Amino acid sequence: MSNAPQSNSQSTSTDACVRTVLSEIDVSIRFPALFFVIAAILWLVVGTGLTLINALQSYQPSFMSGCEFVTYGRLYPAATNAMLFGWGCNVIFAIGLWIMARLSLAPIRSGGMLIVAGLFWNFGLKVGILGILAGDLTGAEFLEIPGYATPLLLISYALIGAWGILAFRARQGQGAYVSQWYILAAFFWFPWIYMIAQFMVVWFPARGVV
Repeated sequence: MSNAPQSNSQSTSTDACVRTVLSEIDVSIRFPALFFVIAAILWLVVGTGLTLINALQSYQPSFMSGCEFVTYGRLYPAATNAMLFGWGCNVIFAIGLWIMARLSLAPIRSGGMLIVAGLFWNFGLKVGILGILAGDLTGAEFLEIPGYATPLLLISYALIGAWGILAFRARQGQGAYVSQWYILAAFFWFPWIYMIAQFMVVWFPARGVV
């Protein structure tokens, strides 16, 4: 019976330590995650606005018909890329980075790298969306962003991937969660696929069926 209070106190102490560590992790990842969440919300507003204008033009073709920047052939890919790479990717970054930090059980380092990566990503996407509206789109679905904007996206993803490696190596404990491996793989799988698509379709178009 005398061991019961001792075991309870040890359990309480362990829980308090875990909560303290998780609190430190949340504080360390707060600003990068908040940056990506705010950026995602802003892109959601932009994408929704472009989609509404596109829908109004489908219902009333004369709406803003004199402005070449908002024709259907430019609005639709601009709205799609804003929702896909602006809203979707920023949310994925925020959630993935937070999960990686939490499962590593260690406060993150190089948080400024994530902010820089976020700035590169959203600036590159802004340049790409404006390029699409200006008529510089490539014509390949989901790859409409002009070739001069995509290097900024690749630089951003490279920084995020580098941070993922640092966070994974700094994890506490001997093992690793499967979800950490999936997130780490995703940090490299997407830029690899995207870069190949850019090389084959945009930068150095391959002949024949790609």
